[in-house]
Amino acid sequence: MNIGSLIRGLLGETKPGDAKQLDMKTGQVVRGVVLSVSEDGQEAVVQIQGVKVRAVLETPMQAGQATLLQVQPPMDNGMMVLKPLADSPYIALPAQSMAEVLNSLGLPDTHETRTMVQAMQASGVPLTKENAELFTRIMQLKPASVPAEQWIQSAAIALQRGLPVTGESVRGLQQAVFGAPVHELLAVLDEQLQNMQGAPAQN
Repeated sequence: MNIGSLIRGLLGETKPGDAKQLDMKTGQVVRGVVLSVSEDGQEAVVQIQGVKVRAVLETPMQAGQATLLQVQPPMDNGMMVLKPLADSPYIALPAQSMAEVLNSLGLPDTHETRTMVQAMQASGVPLTKENAELFTRIMQLKPASVPAEQWIQSAAIALQRGLPVTGESVRGLQQAVFGAPVHELLAVLDEQLQNMQGAPAQN
């Protein structure tokens, strides 16, 4: 069984070096990392949710920058257009507006729920009561060592790709997207298997 292909299939990734379009809607806000920029600075390869996306940037950015990006109407040739944002729209909302959002979702106004809603919005998850309940449950399964934003973004990937949103699936996606690269994990696994096969039998 090819574990690497399985994980890449779940994430929708292609082989290293390839760029792929994500199914994102105009107005959606996502977090991305700029991997490379064209010589004229107009186009860039951006990693979003573990997938490399080629897009046009409304504002020039440098390789290595990580920021929130809002999806703009595509160009005539279908090329995705991304607009860097200083902050998520919900992060910039005054306290009263955020309180209203939380109230409409049936959530208590706490630091944890504010962080959750901001991360959901940044990950492009529709802010519905159903999703709020789902992410509230999944947040209760988050390991203490995992940042809330990474956990929610991993849950968002599972939701958007039609995968079961469970503690195990989110943990696996979080490791695959934010942990060591897949090829490094597979190399370690192969080495461990070889060591086990080469170890002398215990009497």
